[in-house]
Amino acid sequence: MMIKTSARLAAVLGGITMMAGVGVAQAPAANAWDGNTHVNRCGILRTENCGHGGVGDNNRRVFAYDQRSDDAGFRTNYRMINGVVDFIKDPDGNGGGSGQVWTPEIVSAYQVCSEQPGGPAFWFCSGWISVL
Repeated sequence: MMIKTSARLAAVLGGITMMAGVGVAQAPAANAWDGNTHVNRCGILRTENCGHGGVGDNNRRVFAYDQRSDDAGFRTNYRMINGVVDFIKDPDGNGGGSGQVWTPEIVSAYQVCSEQPGGPAFWFCSGWISVL
């Protein structure tokens, strides 16, 4: 009788352990490809940090932080897996806050830009950064 009870207990504990292991294996993990990129093209010598932007929270949140009070904004352009391209920006020049948005689709790539006076032809932008 003791052997049957021990065998049942071992089988039940083994099943519980296996189910717990499967649950941990299927738990969502933080995406290692989330990114944060700086643009260092501001200031008199064009070597100072303008701001930074990127994606977080498993490529569903896009952000832009302007770190200078210089009348230039900072933006993050992003491309979602459905092909739609959009942007978020922080226009206030280190005046507090930032720009961020939760996207309806996963972001596949992003680009950060310092919006210098004079329009897009004068902006300093990174290349497109793939996050998938």
